[in-house]
Amino acid sequence: MSRKPAPPQPSALSSRTAWAFSLLMFLVVPLFFYRPAIDVTLTPKFVLLAVLLLAFLPLLHFQVHKKLSLKALFKPWPVRLWLGFLLLSALSLSVAYNPWEGVFDLFRLGMLLCFLIAFMLFMMMDKALLALRWTVILLAWAQALIGLYQYGAFVFGEADLQQLYRIYGLMSHKNVFSGMMFLTLPMLVYSIYSGSRPERFTAAGAFTLELLMLMLMQTRAQWLAVLALILIPAILAIFLPAVRQALWGGKGRKSAGMIGLCLGIAVLSASLLTQASLSAARQGRLDAPAKGDAITGLGERAASIVDNKTQNRQTRLVIWGYTWQMIQDRPWLGVGAGNWKIKAPGYYEKGYMTTQYHNWRRPHNDFLLIAAEKGVPALGVYLAFFMLLAWKGLRYLGRSSDRQGLLLVLLALGGLAGYSLDSMFSFPYERLDMGMMAMLYTGLILGIEKQPVPAHKGSPEHGRPWVLYGMMAFLLASLPLGRIWVRGEVAANEAYAHNSAGRWTEAVKAIDRGYTRLTQIDPSNNPLLWFRGKAHMNLNHVEQARHDLELALQQMPRYLTVLSELGVLHGRMGEHARALEYLQEAHEILPSDRLVLYNMGLANYNLGRYQEALDCLYQCLTDKEDPRLNALIHEIKVKLFGPQPGDPGGPPLETPAP
Repeated sequence: MSRKPAPPQPSALSSRTAWAFSLLMFLVVPLFFYRPAIDVTLTPKFVLLAVLLLAFLPLLHFQVHKKLSLKALFKPWPVRLWLGFLLLSALSLSVAYNPWEGVFDLFRLGMLLCFLIAFMLFMMMDKALLALRWTVILLAWAQALIGLYQYGAFVFGEADLQQLYRIYGLMSHKNVFSGMMFLTLPMLVYSIYSGSRPERFTAAGAFTLELLMLMLMQTRAQWLAVLALILIPAILAIFLPAVRQALWGGKGRKSAGMIGLCLGIAVLSASLLTQASLSAARQGRLDAPAKGDAITGLGERAASIVDNKTQNRQTRLVIWGYTWQMIQDRPWLGVGAGNWKIKAPGYYEKGYMTTQYHNWRRPHNDFLLIAAEKGVPALGVYLAFFMLLAWKGLRYLGRSSDRQGLLLVLLALGGLAGYSLDSMFSFPYERLDMGMMAMLYTGLILGIEKQPVPAHKGSPEHGRPWVLYGMMAFLLASLPLGRIWVRGEVAANEAYAHNSAGRWTEAVKAIDRGYTRLTQIDPSNNPLLWFRGKAHMNLNHVEQARHDLELALQQMPRYLTVLSELGVLHGRMGEHARALEYLQEAHEILPSDRLVLYNMGLANYNLGRYQEALDCLYQCLTDKEDPRLNALIHEIKVKLFGPQPGDPGGPPLETPAP
């Protein structure tokens, strides 16, 4: 008779759990990519993380419940501050113009808290740190190779700065991709210092390639983050002997030399590749991009960090100014989580927008975003979370002599410093995978400083883990909500394709499937009802179109395309005065929009205001002939001045003098 295999020993089970958790959380989630959604990573990753946490939280708790009290993981002050930040975020919805738009923000913050607790449980598994290091190495290699492929396919030989935005990895945006690459660097450095020989060299290769990609992508916020990662250990080494010994003592000197060599190779290679690419662009048949929109050498790009006169910097300074006005108007509770994008257009001065793309979704500064949406007290709590982590980390560095612990905390502080720097110029706050990496470094600092206390037999925590039940209930509630958010994105994506192809009935059906109170505005800042209203308008369903467009305007006031469509709709209904009101408001937002100007001219014409109509239509003229526009201008001129030269019965055409 064959014997049944013996059940795994606790240490073997713990090790397998650690490897499974690490690979799924830090390799699968960051690389997860769902094309049908508008933002291929935002809500799809939310659902994936909820599923994984539902599977792992009970498993992790079961394996370590004898070692700790789960409730004790909520006692550190940074965790309590995050809870307080979550509560203030919820309170901000009480004054929000559209509170439904803030629900995803709250659930994302709660998801990150659950992940932090799961990560601290994971760190008590056997082989957890080894699994984490190798997983981050694999992630770094994957990111670097994908980035290099995209650079070769889309950027090499190009001079237009916008081409760099085609390097997005699988992160949906260049800024997010570069931010994720930076956030793997501290763990790669730790592997170079603490790993076996194969691990050190594998990590060094990934470190070099990711630095190379960060240089090639020219994301200046990440250059500052890398600088912080270098300077923080260097400065602390001057004042703290234990840190100096950990970095330079024994084999540390060789590791530091290897890191310096990797950095030098990456910068030199990136400089040579950039110059080769620009040389190829000059030799090709490429039109020179407008001044300020060209890819430059690394030196010029680095110098632009302190140049406030660049177009990119000027644009951000203006939007930061509008956000500051918003904060001054609502300093205590803000305008409500998720509502910055709704309220911001109301602060734009006339003529600020030169393209529809200036209808920003975020101010590219997470600290200003938090203060504007949730109030200055919420920003204070958010900042206190990071400052308390820094204080705990520095206190540990000043007291400990454990080399591995010192390195881990030192690099975790560097990772959080880089995340905070990125938050000043970009938007890591809204990205779940970047938030997970920030919580990784948070968990390392909290876990290394003080071990949780075990649950005593007979205590409520030992008998019924109510904290675990609460987190599981939250995660279960996240699943149907996540499904709604994903379905709304997919529906909006489909509706956009149907509208572009003129399939109006299919567009209506798509929005019928995806529109709910929770899915009013898609991640591209378009109201879902705008898609359906436009489709109804083209199907001549006038009342349905008006209902959808007016409701879309309530949900997203001063939204240019909705105002424009309402102007067109009321014009078709013969309500030209009402049409002109909507169109004039749209014109104030984007004065250069020729479609709005044309429809304003048409409305003025139908109201008998011929000179005003002519003034609008003249602004629509371009080098490209437009017979419809020319015919309308001619007709108005006849109304104003009588028959024109060349008309039957009109004055003769002028002929040039001989």
